Amino acid sequence: MGKERKSVRNRCLIPAEIIKSNGKKQLIERVSVQDFSSEGFRLVINLNLRRSSLLESNIYLPEKNIKTSLLGEVVWNRFKGNKFELGLKIRNMNDETKAEILDWISPRRTKSSI
Repeated sequence: MGKERKSVRNRCLIPAEIIKSNGKKQLIERVSVQDFSSEGFRLVINLNLRRSSLLESNIYLPEKNIKTSLLGEVVWNRFKGNKFELGLKIRNMNDETKAEILDWISPRRTKSSI
């Protein structure tokens, strides 16, 4: 976590669900994306997942009628309160959908920041 970020994280509360962890497909937990950038996102969950764990998630943006899946890799984790915070690097996500989400949560950002 000590490294400088390549892209700005935008605070948000986007509904999501974790549907696959390290290849095991199941609905694991409904969560909220707490911040989001073109490179990654932060979740608060009940599970402690190790660094390098892969999570497949669905995220929803009802206001824009968006439902999309993405693959993220856990790059940091920490215990906070009675839950775990996870920082994930986006490994696979539709670029157009990512841009729509970023435009919605940060309408002043420029297209070059993707």
